Amino acid sequence: MSILRTDKIAGLDSVSAITGSVKFTSDAGAGQGTYLEVNDPDGTIKFGTGEFSIEFWMYANTTDTSTQENDLASILDYGYGSSNNTQGAWFALHQEDRTLHFGFNNANQVQSSNFLNANTWHHIAIQRQGGNTKIYGDGTQVATVADTHDYTDALFRTLQIGSQAASGVERNFDGYISTLRICKGHAVYNGAFTPPTRALEVHPGPDDDRTVVFCCYSSQDATQEATGKTLAPMPNSAGPLASTFVPDVGNDHTHGTVLEGGTAFSSLNYMTLPRGTTAQRANSRGRAVIPGGYNPSLSPVASRSLNTIEYLEINTTGNALDFGDLSFGSASGGSCGSSTRGLIGGSYISPSITGSLNNIDYITIATTGNGADFGDLTQGRSYLASFSSSTRGIWAGGAGNIGSPYMSNVIDYVTIATAGNATDFGDSADVAYYGPQGASSPTRGIWAGGSPSEDMIQYVTIASTGNANEFGNLSANRKAPGEASSNTRCIIVGGYTPTVLNTMEYITIATTGNAKDFGDLTFGGGYVAGTSNCIRAVWSGRYTVPATHNTIQYSTIQTLGNAQDFGDLNTLGGNLSGAISDTHGGLA
Repeated sequence: MSILRTDKIAGLDSVSAITGSVKFTSDAGAGQGTYLEVNDPDGTIKFGTGEFSIEFWMYANTTDTSTQENDLASILDYGYGSSNNTQGAWFALHQEDRTLHFGFNNANQVQSSNFLNANTWHHIAIQRQGGNTKIYGDGTQVATVADTHDYTDALFRTLQIGSQAASGVERNFDGYISTLRICKGHAVYNGAFTPPTRALEVHPGPDDDRTVVFCCYSSQDATQEATGKTLAPMPNSAGPLASTFVPDVGNDHTHGTVLEGGTAFSSLNYMTLPRGTTAQRANSRGRAVIPGGYNPSLSPVASRSLNTIEYLEINTTGNALDFGDLSFGSASGGSCGSSTRGLIGGSYISPSITGSLNNIDYITIATTGNGADFGDLTQGRSYLASFSSSTRGIWAGGAGNIGSPYMSNVIDYVTIATAGNATDFGDSADVAYYGPQGASSPTRGIWAGGSPSEDMIQYVTIASTGNANEFGNLSANRKAPGEASSNTRCIIVGGYTPTVLNTMEYITIATTGNAKDFGDLTFGGGYVAGTSNCIRAVWSGRYTVPATHNTIQYSTIQTLGNAQDFGDLNTLGGNLSGAISDTHGGLA
């Protein structure tokens, strides 16, 4: 008897964004092909005339679909049925040998080139953007067509994954589907792209602009779904298979998680444990994103706060690459984030400190693209510290707005996965502005230096709320230092007193006490943006009165010694920027 199950199969490790997959069987002609049924009682999957994005990985056991009805194997089908198939709202995605068809109401609107290979993982994206629907295979456009269809009607629908399960129809997919994400109201990618190398995330937002389906990601349970929908395992035309549904991790245990080299982890929401050893992952992954900045040479002065975003891979060296743009110019804002999402909050307003912004933008770190509105800080601030765990982002201190205390002791926080305004956390031990930055372990947030308490180190427990505590002191006064951390050690670098500093210090985050000498930067300066993976800290940009610099440096966190050259930013506005990574010390 066919069963719907989760499996680990050869090839998973080559696609690190795949955290689990669901196996679908065809058994054509027997009425026992397996599929998933996604209940959509409120019609949230109906796209209307707006943009949408359907994204997943597929692994076809065969590219011969001749045994299926009309030579088609159905991968997705929304709302098909003998009583409602003329309403025009449903859509379907079919495999025909080595091609994909996407269309509505029995019209194969767009058909791809012959790019599918059997026994191979392919990343698939179908998007409507700017009046055109396109199919991307492994990041390359393989089909396009003009599409103004209104995917809306009065009927409630059901999404079937792995079959077109109308009465008497046998169109069953034979293979694996992983990490299916359907977004309504926006397209995820702009043109050709590199398929994600990190686990995908749910995009929160209003009902007409968010992720509406996220499933097939678990290595343990085929019915897990991250947006709140109910999934049911089904046989085709034979009723539920509840009694024979067996979540099965298979017999191949060579692709499971091996814990070594630091084994602390947190599995939250839909995220499941990544594959490979933790020691291998620490050395091989980590993207740093550097948003915003300030370039005093630009004219008019109102354009000096930058909205540019750049990124680099931490384990390499070389120049930074373009990522996209923020929705606002952010100079001296604070950045924090989880392993999937980066947040950028606050900004200095040019040409002089007449106020500060309270904007918060978010980005998806694994992709490239523009920032989107997340919410607001409790108070407009700049020159502020920021840090995060895997679930919570925190901003502390900074320079406030005119008409309120200029030096702020405010601490506020957000839940990273959920868009919305920040909430009061407590107060800092002493006011701190002029770029104290910040870093963290999974439990504790740290910030050091700034002004007027230029040698103070403060900390909070991230998961709680309350006022900050004094940790110890730096060996030197530091305005605008840079900070980065592993989950055990924080390094504080650079700054000015007003003499420009190139020295580096470190603390052990879990203790309290004074900082100790670490080494020297290759170039000193203030407003250095720092972030990290478990092994390496990266320092981008710097300011030496009156010049800005686009240099990038790096250090090995656990080894004392001097920093080394990494490469350059694309812009001279690297000072007063933020920095965040998907592998920083606050992530377990």
